[in-house]
Amino acid sequence: MDAVHAVAKRHDLLVFEDACQAHGAEYKDGTCGSLSDAAAFSFYPTKNLGGFGDGGCLTTSSEKIANTARQLRSYGAAVKYHHDIVGFNSRLDEMQAALLQFLLPNLPEWNEKRRKLAALYLDQLSSIEEIALPVVDKHSVPVWHVFPIMVPAEKRDSFCKYLSEKNIGYNIHYPIAMHLQPCCSHLQYKAGDFPVAEKLADCEISLPLDPYHTTDEINFVIKAILDYFASDAVED
Repeated sequence: MDAVHAVAKRHDLLVFEDACQAHGAEYKDGTCGSLSDAAAFSFYPTKNLGGFGDGGCLTTSSEKIANTARQLRSYGAAVKYHHDIVGFNSRLDEMQAALLQFLLPNLPEWNEKRRKLAALYLDQLSSIEEIALPVVDKHSVPVWHVFPIMVPAEKRDSFCKYLSEKNIGYNIHYPIAMHLQPCCSHLQYKAGDFPVAEKLADCEISLPLDPYHTTDEINFVIKAILDYFASDAVED
């Protein structure tokens, strides 16, 4: 964030955080959502703090940004039926807000549970040379919305098949790099233009991790992964 803010200051730009997967995460002396001019959070059900369905919020310490956001979310009207700008219908309904308010006090405990389970992965999988694990910045306190690992691209399909056979859930975040999506074809990017993004798309797998998992369940996943790469090494 320091580098981003330095560039923004140099060019007189605002900084907006994508905090949609960072509920409660910390960086240095601040909490995600308070590190920049404004931030967006998602309340999709699978997020660290999720509601009944789609929803989200914007946080800011700027009265100007807050007032503009309030207008945009309600058809562009600061006063009912007086539309100064073109806006949207993006208001969080009361039922969602009530549920989120009820769940919010649990967030610190849920995040701490995620951190403890993530620590098991980080400790027990560190011996596998073919897996690249997440690296936690010394200034950061993550909340592990997902636990992503990197495996060799040529082994990902077989590894995913193995996990499925063991009834272990997984996800891929995300299988196609943005510049190669059909909706971006007009930009005329091609494979190889963004090699880091493409490698992430080819190699990433997200392992099971949420506060409802038990230590035994995560250890089951870890053992399965250790067995897979041990047998793979023997075959090689």
